[in-house]
Amino acid sequence: LTVSKKAWRKGGSRTFLELNSAVRVEDLLRGIIVQSGNDASIVVAEGLSGDEDVFAQEMTAIAREFGAVNTTFKNVTGWPHPEHQTTARDLVLIARKLIQEFPTFYQTYFSETEFTYNKIRQPNRNPLLYRNIGADGLKTGFTVSGGHGLVASAVQNGQRLILVTNGFNRVGQRARGSEALMRWGFRNYVTPKFFKAGEEVTKANVWLGEKSSVSLVVDSDVYVTIPRQHIKSLKVRVKYLEPLPAPIKVGQEVGNLEINLPDMEPIVVPLKSAEAVDNGSIFSRIPAAIHYLLLGHNEKNVL
Repeated sequence: LTVSKKAWRKGGSRTFLELNSAVRVEDLLRGIIVQSGNDASIVVAEGLSGDEDVFAQEMTAIAREFGAVNTTFKNVTGWPHPEHQTTARDLVLIARKLIQEFPTFYQTYFSETEFTYNKIRQPNRNPLLYRNIGADGLKTGFTVSGGHGLVASAVQNGQRLILVTNGFNRVGQRARGSEALMRWGFRNYVTPKFFKAGEEVTKANVWLGEKSSVSLVVDSDVYVTIPRQHIKSLKVRVKYLEPLPAPIKVGQEVGNLEINLPDMEPIVVPLKSAEAVDNGSIFSRIPAAIHYLLLGHNEKNVL
């Protein structure tokens, strides 16, 4: 991509791109991620959308699609603007989306501790990359009104935490405060796996079907990050209307897995049938119908 005059003249942190030079996209990305290059950010935006303002609008729309509804981008550099705003929660959503959707890209670039371009070597400003804490990204930031901030992520023993801090007066305060908070998070939170994708959670009785029961499963791995002190008080239960009436399709949503924690809204995961169940024969359906007409249908909770 070609470096425009607007990109070349941009102040703040830079990759030091040369005017009208052609720069590899990979170098531009490393300039953005490792060096916080405002010039590299503008070059990429102009290359993709023709204009920085248009690209900022597209960024805003994409962010809101996956829940970052309080974020408005007015530029691609983070340069101060009265309408350029976000929240800590939105930054977590954006970081998580990037990590989940682009794992190879993330692992390749975000943990780099330095990048040299145009014979100028610059270190990554993320202070947690230099601590023995399992950090592998993401990005620092600074404005006069917002102070020094950081979006960071780290992994320990298979558990990933994402951290957002802001408002520090000095770089050293940001480093110490962010490290302390990340270590606190790993000490006080755990992320147990409750079920694997496709694993049978329970069996449900079937009404008037060719089979008397069907396995209920979850589509994806079920993890929940919880305070360590709440492990003993955690409750997991299955909720569905029993018996399930035939016919039942493969993958049909028939109930919910509910995870309850103190002082939190229940976490609800859909339960789906692992197999199809057709209607039973007339000879099998008559006794079953009589049985359930007498006993009725009940909601089943499995603790």
